[in-house]
Formats: sequence, structure tokens, C-alpha cells
Amino acid sequence: MQEAIRRSKNIKRVAEYEKKLLEVQILIERVAGDREVQVLNWMLDGKSQRWKVNTWF
Repeated sequence: MQEAIRRSKNIKRVAEYEKKLLEVQILIERVAGDREVQVLNWMLDGKSQRWKVNTWF
């Protein structure tokens, strides 16, 4: 029973992430500048903030 509850929570969490991701993908066209778009794509890919800073310098 605990496994079913855990899976249910994970499914809900993934659904929330998918909803947020869809909203970001819809609004990405409003982001100005190539650099900002690239940073947003890195964030969507799961890159860390430290990784992004280290690649710019």
C-alpha cells in the first residue's frame, strides 16, 4: 500500500512539473535576447547555476 501511495505522489509531482514546463515553453517566445533564451534552455535541460556561470567566463 505504501508503494502505491508513493507512486501516486510521484505522478502528481511529475504532472505539476509538466504543467509548469508547458507554461514556460509557451512563454519562451517573450524572452528577449539570445543569452536569456540560452539560459532558459539550460535551466529546462537541468543545468546548474554554477555550470552556467562557469561557461560564460
